[in-house]
Amino acid sequence: MPSGKFYPEEFTNVPQKVVGLVDNVEFHKRLHFGKDIKKISVDDSEAIKNVFVTKKNTTNENMKSNGLFPRRWWYKTQFEIPSVLIIIARFHEKSVNDQWEKNIIKRVEEAKEVIQNRETKLYLVIVNMSNSVELVDKMGQDESTSKTPRQSLEKVKNILEASSDEEDGEEDDKKNIIAQHTQELKNHIKAEMIYTTIPEEFEKMKLGSTVKAKSQMFYVDLVKKMKRKAKSSGKYKQPDLFLQHAMKLAFYQEILQHRPLKDYYDAYEAIPLLLDNPSQYQKREIFTCAEYLCYKIISILVPEKKVTDAIIFFQRHMNNYKRDWADGTPQYVKYAGMCRQYFTLASLLRSNPSEKHGERMDESPGYYFLCAAECAQQRRNLTERSCADYMDQVKEIYGDVTDNEATLNYSLVENDDAIVRSGFLGKMITAIEDEEFAKVSHTKVMEIRHIAKELHFNASLTIVEWFMDAYKMFSLSEKFRQQTRLMHYVETCIGNEWFALKNYEKALHHFQQVISMYRQEGWVDIITHINEKIRRSSSELAKTESFVRSSLELASNRLSLPAETAKSIYDELESFACDSFVLPMKNHVAFIDAELAFSPSYEDGQLNMYLNLTLKSNLPKKINIDGFSIEFSDESFNINESQPIEIEAHSTFKQHMKMGTIISLLNVNSLTLHHQFENKRLSYVWDLDVVHYPERVSSTLSLSLDHHPPVIVNEYYSMQLNVKTDAPLSGGVLVLASQDKSDNTVFYNDQKEERNEHRFGSIEKDSTFTIPIYLQCDVAGKRSIQVTIRYQKIHGDKSINLLFRESFTIDSIYPLSLDVVFTGTRHIGKNKHHVVAKQYFKYEQNTGNNFIQKTRKKRANSQNEPSLRYKDGYPCHDPVIMTSKVISQLSFPIRILSIEYLPNDECQSLSPASKELSPVTDGHLDTSVLKHGEAYSMSHILKLPSVPTGLELTNIWPGKLSVTLRRESSSEPTTHEFKLPPIAVYDLPISLSLDFPSETSLNEPFDFKLTLCNRSSSMHKVNVICYDTSVKLKDRTFKQLYFSGSTDTALDIAPFSTQVLPYRLIPSLIGFMSLPKFYIHGARTNTSLLFHDETWKVFVKP
Repeated sequence: MPSGKFYPEEFTNVPQKVVGLVDNVEFHKRLHFGKDIKKISVDDSEAIKNVFVTKKNTTNENMKSNGLFPRRWWYKTQFEIPSVLIIIARFHEKSVNDQWEKNIIKRVEEAKEVIQNRETKLYLVIVNMSNSVELVDKMGQDESTSKTPRQSLEKVKNILEASSDEEDGEEDDKKNIIAQHTQELKNHIKAEMIYTTIPEEFEKMKLGSTVKAKSQMFYVDLVKKMKRKAKSSGKYKQPDLFLQHAMKLAFYQEILQHRPLKDYYDAYEAIPLLLDNPSQYQKREIFTCAEYLCYKIISILVPEKKVTDAIIFFQRHMNNYKRDWADGTPQYVKYAGMCRQYFTLASLLRSNPSEKHGERMDESPGYYFLCAAECAQQRRNLTERSCADYMDQVKEIYGDVTDNEATLNYSLVENDDAIVRSGFLGKMITAIEDEEFAKVSHTKVMEIRHIAKELHFNASLTIVEWFMDAYKMFSLSEKFRQQTRLMHYVETCIGNEWFALKNYEKALHHFQQVISMYRQEGWVDIITHINEKIRRSSSELAKTESFVRSSLELASNRLSLPAETAKSIYDELESFACDSFVLPMKNHVAFIDAELAFSPSYEDGQLNMYLNLTLKSNLPKKINIDGFSIEFSDESFNINESQPIEIEAHSTFKQHMKMGTIISLLNVNSLTLHHQFENKRLSYVWDLDVVHYPERVSSTLSLSLDHHPPVIVNEYYSMQLNVKTDAPLSGGVLVLASQDKSDNTVFYNDQKEERNEHRFGSIEKDSTFTIPIYLQCDVAGKRSIQVTIRYQKIHGDKSINLLFRESFTIDSIYPLSLDVVFTGTRHIGKNKHHVVAKQYFKYEQNTGNNFIQKTRKKRANSQNEPSLRYKDGYPCHDPVIMTSKVISQLSFPIRILSIEYLPNDECQSLSPASKELSPVTDGHLDTSVLKHGEAYSMSHILKLPSVPTGLELTNIWPGKLSVTLRRESSSEPTTHEFKLPPIAVYDLPISLSLDFPSETSLNEPFDFKLTLCNRSSSMHKVNVICYDTSVKLKDRTFKQLYFSGSTDTALDIAPFSTQVLPYRLIPSLIGFMSLPKFYIHGARTNTSLLFHDETWKVFVKP
């Protein structure tokens, strides 16, 4: 398909000068003017004005009278406006009559009507067809042509008169008539030049060079006239007029074989101006003109080997096209335009090969073929969705889908009015044929008829051709051939289109080529899609093996199909008509995962081997196996089991088979499962690489361990096992196990998968191989790890199975200790509390999550000692501050990542419960990194729950503290939780609160209130003693505050009542001054409500 297939022929072909030839068509082919001149012939029966236009423009009645650029202009310029018009007339002595003269005059008059107001040159060629030798002699061979019209006419007249003199007397009257008509012919014909010749000398006329020169002058004058008119009329100031002027001027420059690129660029630069300024033109008109200009520019640049310039311009154009110019237009129109332009550039690049085609993706024709095909797919999909609700009506009106190869040309050109030679570029044609109007006028199809016709055709033939072109272009480049994902993607698209065309054989071929790559990379959705197409194609082609393979893969849980869909696929497989056959199983087809493994067992001092068979179903329904067989390298060990096996959906079947003592190497060749259903039997065969090696104790290996002890509890501890051998090994397995059966140590491989076995390949002599492992301990302490290595040693031409064991000890410890401090608060005003008392707890490392309370020195009991003091517990109505301090116990630095308080259902945290620590990068001290003995603290404010009123203390468990940390030299985090110690809480019947300001001014009085509230139904007596405070400076004692109020009093507080002791204080010193101390004792309950060692301070300003 040529690059300009989607555009009018007169627009895409190389423009030529136009010369019109009128009458006597047999002589037209004998005139030669060169490749740059196009000859337009007018037959004797045709009217000249029906071939060549007589007006500058015509419009259809159904079209609007204005637009940005007329579609017909290029056609008119290339087919309807001649630069030179040549009339060829025959002369015969018997034809000299009034009719002959009238015919010539008529054709000349018609020509004049066509070329009026134009600079078209008119020529008349008279060919003497007379058989009279005398007449030819009279004309003279050396004067066969004449360039003077008067001389030519005179000669014709003289010949005619001489011929008439030889006639009988009866012809005298006719002679006078001929002379009269000849004179009239001379007066009427005012052609540029008149030629007379005979047929034998027709090609020898010197007409070609004259016509070429006059034609060139015609277009040169036309360009000059356009430029003068544009400057004088101000067209340069109006973007639309400037665009029209520049497009036409560039086309004329192409006709003249001048450089038109500048004028096309100038026209293109007017496009953004039209978009920026509101006008009467629709966006569709504007971006259609831009599309035509883009085609012209790249079709000039690419053949000139300016591929990079063409690509840069095209990409800029397409970015604007997709973003702005196509905005607001129907999506199917947008994708049609994109498809046309991508295909055009791809065809141009393919027709003009360059070395860069294999280096850069954006300069490869394959890339643009791919884009064109994808846009065509989008166009087709959007069309189908737009017509989905009216599909039945569309089929009734336009017919069913056909395999028409011209579909895409129709849908992308005719339906978008790209080649219709009426109206203006980008404007929809509203005219409709009567027959079609009668069918669609009363239906909803009328609204979508511009795209409904596309459903009558099948575009896949063209789309698949473009995908194949893209694949072919990419295949020519070594660089693109190595991009397997790209090549497989294109081939998948090719397969999809062949599938849509129901060419299942080609579709199956392409799908089978690409699916293995998608399996290797794990593209589940793509594998599912391709397998569904393979399954359908195989069913249509009756290819049993590929149908069964794809069905099993789709039915297994390896892919993303819903369970019900997978069941229906498997049910269809069971009912599929085929003969019994054997199907080799591969990993991607394995609807059952089969595994065989040898396991040793020491019984009565003998080493007996067992063979473990594991079958794991990947199917969504139960499967019945009619038996299995296992073939070994030694046929005496072959196993044939006919007992049926039932495996439930997604479940596992295991069987333990005793093999006895094996003293030689034994290979498992294959495992076969027999599946009988209906009238056929399928056998699934696995080729398993399972080998048994007889064991001997060996001392040829040495084991060393690289790690950084100690192990932190709960962390993924990284270790490297280094095994050195003094002999070549052909492979083996390393097994890790804890010697203490109660130990819960877990082993992992380098992928963090739980595994205590690690296989290795062949090892050379005197070399060391390293196996990275991880282990995890959940408790602290020492533990012994045993390493068992089973391997093969090459001895001559035989392999000997050997066994090596060695143990090592590791120590795991807790990384942190924890100190917890609970600090009580006293209510001293609205939303204010004061810290008054503390309790200390320390985490005991070796006893797990247990705390021991730091004890204070106890005083001797006395009669005056209250039964309950404020320090012994905390009132439930006041918040408690919990300060937790984690202390590193490790010899290496650790980083604290986060600390989170996890409260239980009783306590609430009034402050943020968690904190994440980020590394410090600005040079300051990073407090989240702890060395041995260093600590990190965090405080939480706890709201305590309510407890029964009385003298009893209630222990409240606040919850847990979770700390996430890691080694500073590692990225593996580990989390530790501490169970927090209990808080002793009480709720006395007498509550106490204070109210005073936090700051005041020197010598300025302020109020201090002490409020006692009896919340019980009994009378309570409370003793209140106030102590003065003073400060000693330079052996002198100064009063800090002067106050007035009760210093020693006993209060009787009635039930459910409140008493307030007011005090008036005046500060005498500046700074933090201590308020008077109080001792408040409840006589009824023998409880201390306030001790004199509790102090409060107020800040005194100058």
